[in-house]
Amino acid sequence: MLLYGLNDGAESFIRASRRGQSEFNVAGILDDSMMNQARTLQGVRVLGSFEDVGKIADRLERTGIRISELIVTEV
Repeated sequence: MLLYGLNDGAESFIRASRRGQSEFNVAGILDDSMMNQARTLQGVRVLGSFEDVGKIADRLERTGIRISELIVTEV
């Protein structure tokens, strides 16, 4: 799964997904701010902007990571 938005909601989601028996695996974060590109949050990298979601999903799938969900962390 990918998260959209580098913010407190994304951090909370990543922390919660690592507790216990979570079925979620956060492969990366999307964020439209150029200042956030290539940043890391709780060990999860910002991979690009929402505009690049197709390219990012294709690139991840070539490495064996299939993206089935996109979680929006900010409104």
